[in-house]
Amino acid sequence: GVNKIAALKTKYDKAEVNVERICNMLEDHQVVLMKDVALLDQMYEKNLLNYKELTMYIYAGKERLKHERAVTLKELMADPQFAMSSIHIATTDGAKALLTGEPYDCIGASGKNGDAMAASLGVSPDMTWIEAAKQLNLPLYSVRAILEINGEYAVGDAMEYTMWNDDGSVTYLSQPSLIDAPTGELPVAFFLRVAQIDPATEDETDKWIDREQTATVAIGELLEEKTMSPAAHAGFAGFELQEVQLQRYITGVYLKATFTAAADMTEEDAYKLYEMKICDQRGNPLPQGMSMTGSIDTSAWPQVVWTDMIGVEAIPESIMLVLPQTITVK
Repeated sequence: GVNKIAALKTKYDKAEVNVERICNMLEDHQVVLMKDVALLDQMYEKNLLNYKELTMYIYAGKERLKHERAVTLKELMADPQFAMSSIHIATTDGAKALLTGEPYDCIGASGKNGDAMAASLGVSPDMTWIEAAKQLNLPLYSVRAILEINGEYAVGDAMEYTMWNDDGSVTYLSQPSLIDAPTGELPVAFFLRVAQIDPATEDETDKWIDREQTATVAIGELLEEKTMSPAAHAGFAGFELQEVQLQRYITGVYLKATFTAAADMTEEDAYKLYEMKICDQRGNPLPQGMSMTGSIDTSAWPQVVWTDMIGVEAIPESIMLVLPQTITVK
């Protein structure tokens, strides 16, 4: 229904803000990564033999970044609920080209980052990448860099997001959800695909695919946990809050808020909880964690479990849930 569609839109709007925060954090490490000349040369030579016009520089993986372990955790990391990779893609010689995951999409479809990219190119954000390539007479490449998880540990489709950098290169984020993740290390593989698009015919010309990039990622351990409760009966429009469980991993702090739905509520009504904001005790919104999406579980109806993540280094003493009423839990 309309409520469900609106709730899903809110969910993905939050994901966009979260992705931009993650990319800003990753950009802070770009200088460190660029200093690793030996790594870049190795990846350059290997990929140049396979595809002379475009190279993927993989800034992830235990074996490839064993001398930069802190950076490795930023680029390839996991907790029991999700894994995330960040892959930087650029032309081999720095030549100007248009790189995108979805050549038929409008440039501005990715939100603020897409709008900024359109502005730097001097085109409308409503223009598709193919139209921009025609107008600017630039080569166009469709690129994907997906983190693949063994089927027994993966659940649903991975979230993917392309972030454009000031130099025209892209940072490709991939975030698959996990189920029954093993303890210790998780074996992963990268699906890397590059195809040149002819703007005139909109057909693919050259194409390169590589499934051989493999790595392992350590599953982050539980660092801290706490259960909070409201001081008195409290809830949002037919959903009474029972408790909030918080668990902190290296990726951030998960919140699982358990509600009980009133008799006249429907499972579709539960999707309005996607609009809930998490704030500190002063009412300031807390930053999103690494996870791009939250979830709502109605499988034990009338019990509803809402899950989201905040990017803090320690579990707060108390938090406020706002929708638009405010509930304080501690």
